[in-house]
Amino acid sequence: MNKASSEIPKPQNSRVILRKDEEFLEIIFPSPGLSKAYISLITFGVMFLIPTISLIVILFGIYWADLSSKIVLALFSIPLWIFAIAMFFIFANYIGNILANTQLEIDKQKIYLSHQIFGVKIDEKISSPRQDINKLERIKRHIKLSSLPDYAPDYLGSIYESEIIIFAGESKYRISISLASEDELDWLANELSDWLGLPIDKA
Repeated sequence: MNKASSEIPKPQNSRVILRKDEEFLEIIFPSPGLSKAYISLITFGVMFLIPTISLIVILFGIYWADLSSKIVLALFSIPLWIFAIAMFFIFANYIGNILANTQLEIDKQKIYLSHQIFGVKIDEKISSPRQDINKLERIKRHIKLSSLPDYAPDYLGSIYESEIIIFAGESKYRISISLASEDELDWLANELSDWLGLPIDKA
């Protein structure tokens, strides 16, 4: 393990957890929590509530209607069922993202990213062998102009968001700005460079 060229302290008020020793490194990015998502939750709740109420009304109508009306009401309810089920899965996925911690682990054998809710892994990315790690890149947010003809507007280009990328063979393990602040990304890039013994490629 090489000594980092310059020490970058952990930013104050950072909630990111870093644990490491000679053989193991773990970075945990806590979930944003429900307190930061009230507006989105209310929006999702209203969108889910509308088809649900409609379905309840239709179900009562089907129960009290005669046979021919039941068939019509059942057919009419199909789009609402599809919409309600789709909204349920979107809402569940959104809640999962809010409550889930993101965890990056590197040991002597492998590197992998996973997501956990209350300590239970809900999504584990395909891991890569530790020896395949060959590059560490720190990207600052910038716009790269595209190679376009002379007549194209100058402002057209690609936006690159701030992040850390760990290259392991064909796989890329990303720590994005959605998980950590700019100061935290600088700190973590320095820690990873020191622990992996790799220089930081900056873009």
